[in-house]
Amino acid sequence: MLMHIIQLTEEEDESYEFQDNSEESDAYINIYQVASVTADEENSDRCFVYMSNEDYFYVNESMDSFTARYQAILYGSVLTKFYDTRNSHN
Repeated sequence: MLMHIIQLTEEEDESYEFQDNSEESDAYINIYQVASVTADEENSDRCFVYMSNEDYFYVNESMDSFTARYQAILYGSVLTKFYDTRNSHN
C-alpha cells in the first residue's frame, strides 16, 4: 500500500550563507517498508522516514502528523484485508 508524502531534497550550495535550499517533490512510499520515523531536531514541522531497505526520506510534515496518517492508512489496510478474507468464504 502506498502513502503520499512531500519529499524534501537539499540543493548543493557552495556558499556559506544560511538559507533554506530545499525543494519539495511528490513521492509515494510503501507503508509496509517503513522502519522508523524521527523528528527533525532543527525544524519540528519536518521529519525523517527510514525504510527497511536502508533508504530514507526527508519529509515536509511533522513526525506526529506523519505517524497519525501512517497509522490510519495501515489500520485501514488491515481492516480491508480482514474484510476480504472473511467474505471470500461465502
